[in-house]
Amino acid sequence: MPFYPRYPCVTGGRYPVGSCLTRWSGSPACQIFYPADASADNQETSGTFFRPEVVENIAKNRLKGWVPAGLLKFLSRSGPYHQDAPVETGHGRFPVIIFSHGLFGTLDMYKTLCGGLAASGFVVVALEHEDHTAMYSVDEAGNSVEYRGAPKGFQYSRDNVIEFRKPYIAKRLDEMKKTMQAMTDKATGLDNPTLLRAS
Repeated sequence: MPFYPRYPCVTGGRYPVGSCLTRWSGSPACQIFYPADASADNQETSGTFFRPEVVENIAKNRLKGWVPAGLLKFLSRSGPYHQDAPVETGHGRFPVIIFSHGLFGTLDMYKTLCGGLAASGFVVVALEHEDHTAMYSVDEAGNSVEYRGAPKGFQYSRDNVIEFRKPYIAKRLDEMKKTMQAMTDKATGLDNPTLLRAS
């Protein structure tokens, strides 16, 4: 039975993993994972696995106070990456992956997976969708975007679910397009994710 990693880490990759959290105008928040400079190997990982505001949201809004935020401290352990580390520049450009989380996800939930891809030589842009399917999300103005499930009494059938999810999928597609456009407009080279940071 798999257990939540006590000390999350990325193993077996070619590069140490760097990460930066950003948002471009008109796009959802995202975390970029990338191959970091070899000097990052000599540093401890930084940043947190789950952001403190996400842990607080889980305790308050998802668990309805049944579990105090303090008991969820393990979610805020150091993440499997080096926050804002220098980018590896000696190996040319890296392919880019846009990562879209699932229902009730966040950009925090897949850091080990995204980090593993970055360690193998990819730049991974993990989005946090604002289509009311994320466990935690805030819009560009800082307003909370609440999770919105199916209405009470919803009849779960393939056709009903497909129809119900159409506007959510359309919103996600629009967010991915806007993110890719912002990356193209902002970056002079996708091999250097620090160039992608919002100004």
